[in-house]
Amino acid sequence: MIGPAARWMPPGRWLVPLLLALFALLTAGTKYVVGVRQLDTEVTQAETRRLRERLTVEQSRLNLQADPSSLSFVRGVIGGMGLYKGMRAAFLLQPGGRVQASLTRSDIGRDFAEVVAGRPEFAYLDTLPRGALDPLAIVPRYRAGSHELVGAVPLSNGRRLVVVVDITVPLAQRHALLRQEMLRETVLLLALAGVLGLVLHFVWFRRAEHLARALTDMGEGRLQVRTGLQGFDELALIGRAADRMAERLQHDQRRLQHLSALVDRSPAVVIEGTNVPGWPMTYLSPTVAQWGHQAEALLCGDIDWDELVHPDDLQRMNAEIDTHLAAGITEYRQEYRLRRADGHWVWIEDRTSITLRPDGSMDTMSGILLDITAQKEAQLALREQKGLLEQAEGLAGLGSWRFDMGDGRVWWSEQMFRNIGRDPARGPPPTLEGYLDCLHPDDRVRVQDFMRFSSIGEGVSHAEFRRHPELGEERWFRASVERHHGPDGGAWRYAGTLLDITALKQAQLALQRTNADLEHRVRERTEQLSAANRELEAFSYTVSHDLKAPLRGIDGYSQLLEEEAGPALDEEARGFVKRIRRGVKQMGELINDLLDYSRMERRAMDLQPLDLYATVQRVLDEFGADIDRSRAEVRLALAPLRLRLDREGMSVVLRNLVGNALKFAHPGRPPCIEIGAGLSAGGQRVWVRDHGVGFDMKYHDRIFGIFQRLQRAEDYPGTGVGLALVAKAVQRMGGRVWAESVPGQGTTFFLEFPE
Repeated sequence: MIGPAARWMPPGRWLVPLLLALFALLTAGTKYVVGVRQLDTEVTQAETRRLRERLTVEQSRLNLQADPSSLSFVRGVIGGMGLYKGMRAAFLLQPGGRVQASLTRSDIGRDFAEVVAGRPEFAYLDTLPRGALDPLAIVPRYRAGSHELVGAVPLSNGRRLVVVVDITVPLAQRHALLRQEMLRETVLLLALAGVLGLVLHFVWFRRAEHLARALTDMGEGRLQVRTGLQGFDELALIGRAADRMAERLQHDQRRLQHLSALVDRSPAVVIEGTNVPGWPMTYLSPTVAQWGHQAEALLCGDIDWDELVHPDDLQRMNAEIDTHLAAGITEYRQEYRLRRADGHWVWIEDRTSITLRPDGSMDTMSGILLDITAQKEAQLALREQKGLLEQAEGLAGLGSWRFDMGDGRVWWSEQMFRNIGRDPARGPPPTLEGYLDCLHPDDRVRVQDFMRFSSIGEGVSHAEFRRHPELGEERWFRASVERHHGPDGGAWRYAGTLLDITALKQAQLALQRTNADLEHRVRERTEQLSAANRELEAFSYTVSHDLKAPLRGIDGYSQLLEEEAGPALDEEARGFVKRIRRGVKQMGELINDLLDYSRMERRAMDLQPLDLYATVQRVLDEFGADIDRSRAEVRLALAPLRLRLDREGMSVVLRNLVGNALKFAHPGRPPCIEIGAGLSAGGQRVWVRDHGVGFDMKYHDRIFGIFQRLQRAEDYPGTGVGLALVAKAVQRMGGRVWAESVPGQGTTFFLEFPE
């Protein structure tokens, strides 16, 4: 197993140059660090020697001066020391600590302790030993952590020379030289590493990479690839061995491809699994794609084969496997359903072979799967068809039978036994006489003649009869028989059906009784209707004569009273007379409308082709005076229709609708009436539209009732019978009527008749 660190290991062609470069950098860096550490010591020692030499010279000069009070000489010596490279301070101290000479003029004559106190950077000088030093062992001193050298030189007469030298510049110069040297060495080492890396790349890594690619191609199945490495090194030896292996594998691959092609061209699916936990597949032919599945998904475990098997078949299939194993059977066949990728099921025949381990346990299981869906569907369809046929025969009460005169065989369906009432265990009657014994004695002769007639020629004949009373309750049947020759003109064969028509026979008898009863009731209802019509005619006569006669008397006497006694009556009495005459007139109109409604109810409708335009013109002519007086506008939009209506009934309808349109106009405004006709989804439609006062649609159902009014009689005269008469007339002519209205904007009445 490859560890986590190895997964991130870069290739050798990058790792080796990288290691060489890293080695060069480490070498140069180590040398630089060591050089830096030695540099401080070397520079300090070199500068100490130089300072020692200078101080020795100056010590000698100052000691040779016999007169220590010669200030000019002393100060000249001290001032000359200022030219020394890096000299920061020089003090010539008298025995009492007073500064006799210094590089800084302001320090001369001051106590040394006062001078260093005013200059903190030199405060440590006051801690130098004040005793006599060995004149032959001048020791320079320097402060730790700084880049300064401190020298204290004893002179004659108890004097001391103290100097401070800054070695920062020589140190920086040496550091710069060291860095330049390190840079040169680093570049040189990196160049050598690069050259070595290139040499290794061309001599080793490039060939190794070529070998790796070739081995990768071979591992991925491209066995025609060869390494082509030459030489006698390890890579060449490995390459030649890989080429020989690829040649052997390529030969085996061609053979396997040939075998696989034979399998792929067949409809069979080959499957193999091994007996380890989970039963993983070790092989699955790509022909499984015929069911919409990919072999890779099943081989890698993304899809479990058991999940594809129908749940109703899985338990049975596993039980069969256990049974075969227990019996030592290693080859067997199974049938089960498998789910396709689209969710449909296919029937599979699995021819399984099992290999056993030495201990007798199962090692591998392989199978050849064949799609037998078509065969299964045919078997299931045949079985289902047989079941449906039996079910249909049972539902329809239809039995069937066959008889072959050649071999004398008789076959009855299950429903045939149920119809006749014969026990199926006895089988069908073997002879015609046995069959006739199953029928009603009163029908036996008729059926016998029917069967003899059916044996005369080809074709289908029918007969109706009952079964024998001893075989059950009375049942009526309709028999159908067909006769035809057997194959090659052989013996006659008969086939027939026996349909239970008991319900139909009972319905026929019930219908006959019902018809007789209905005829009797029709005669009674007709007589009652005739009597009602006669009574209605008598009532109409009474209304038209007996009621109108006294009404005419009231009208005549009130008119005489108004004409002869009118001047003698006061105003109130004359008003009473006018109300009497107005009531008489209204009562007369109401009686006339009632008579019209009664006649419309009783009169026979003569439905004939109707010229709608001529009928409309006649009605408009009747209202000519009213139209002229009210200056009404009449518009006609009559499409040609083939109406079959009663001309008088349609005239009554139009007369009432036009009269309403004139009557319910806005006061002081000329009426506008539109009469139209055209086809509609429900048939042929006629409408009458006005722009009058209209009505609220919540009263729509009331307006067609008799004596129903939506306006006051004082404002709009009328009896409330007109629209009821319209509705009755349209109904008698086979149509329907309705209205649409908006208060203040008018009303449209629609008449619709079937085509």
